Amino acid sequence: MLRRDVFLGIDGGGTHSTAIAVDLEGNVLAKVIGESINYYSLGMKRARHHLIQIMDQILEKVKIESFESVYIGNSALSQEATAAMIDEFTSGIIKSGSVYMHSDSYIALIAMTIGKPGILIISGTGSMGIAKGLTDELLNIGGWGYLLGDYGSAYHIALQGIQAAVAAEEGMSKATMLKEALKRYFAALDMRDLIDKFYNPPLDRHIIAGFASEVAKCAEQSDEVALKLVKQAAHDLANHALELEKRLNIQGVPIGASGSVFTKNNYIFDEFKGLLEQNCPFSAVRLIDFPPEFGAIFACFHENKILLEPSIQQRMKLTYELLKEE
Repeated sequence: MLRRDVFLGIDGGGTHSTAIAVDLEGNVLAKVIGESINYYSLGMKRARHHLIQIMDQILEKVKIESFESVYIGNSALSQEATAAMIDEFTSGIIKSGSVYMHSDSYIALIAMTIGKPGILIISGTGSMGIAKGLTDELLNIGGWGYLLGDYGSAYHIALQGIQAAVAAEEGMSKATMLKEALKRYFAALDMRDLIDKFYNPPLDRHIIAGFASEVAKCAEQSDEVALKLVKQAAHDLANHALELEKRLNIQGVPIGASGSVFTKNNYIFDEFKGLLEQNCPFSAVRLIDFPPEFGAIFACFHENKILLEPSIQQRMKLTYELLKEE
């Protein structure tokens, strides 16, 4: 196998993981999508197994035996991992001169700000916000998980939509398109069929979270109940950003949005953006330009004292897009 300086960045989200291999010039050599590596929700053994699968695939694609350096964003974390934790998770799996690990939200923030001040709100299966000011201190909000919070997340939106449909079926709430959408989405002939589908065996929360897109579709068709739910989700996420902006106390700091709730639901993002533009008129509000796995590479370059030139960023973007077309 050829020896070359190749860096690996991994975005280990709650639902799936994305890994990219990049050389010093910024060429994205390979991309692999694997399963989640969150060892808190999956357990260490299963998470390590998923990491092995990812590493086997990416090494095969790049045709090398080891990486110069590796940076992992892991949804199991809320701060930088200790050397002991990195070793427990990656020992015997990753061959590299150095391995770093932080939260998946951190690498998403770095993808947006490249180390400058900024606020990022993330909403996928779960939700949270992260911000960086003029120092290296990070501020966090949300990220409590599906049992304790995750307001504005796909799971939260979906569960509320499901409960609204059930309430309508029982005649205890307003009629809503969500009822038919629920039966259609989970292939149930009758509402009572849902009991078996949800509990026997228990339905994975990531599958439940997928129903959020159906709630958004019903909202786009002016369903009153669905509209109320997605509007509340946008308000919850905007409030996350407003609280972080207050804590930072920096006027005009950019605010980014990331995750499937924003990228797949125009209504929610537009409502979110509108609320923030009213309350933070000097802040630019936008979807992030680079995916979180780019942030892992940016952080990896930083740790290895490699200057991240604009030309490298653009080459990463171009070659990443070319990989998607293959």
